Amino acid sequence: MRGWAHLVLFGTVVLVATSLYVGFTPVRLATINGCQPRYLLPILFPSIYLLGSGKIQNNMDRSWYNMLIFAGAGIAAFGAVLTKVVAMYM
Repeated sequence: MRGWAHLVLFGTVVLVATSLYVGFTPVRLATINGCQPRYLLPILFPSIYLLGSGKIQNNMDRSWYNMLIFAGAGIAAFGAVLTKVVAMYM
């Protein structure tokens, strides 16, 4: 099942890149114009989820584990916002 899911996700990436190549790129240009990460990020998370293994076990308390995950995401988001705010005043 994982193989089929990865095949579908890869096909989705190929279709997105092809559509953006046709829509935004001049003829015979080596790069794909318009292929921004926002179009590919929704495909990233399911593919990362499928990389896991049933042999890896997490024995941490779920509440602490979830708190660490959300804290890491919050710190990353705060850092991104802080960078933008500081850049506005410089």
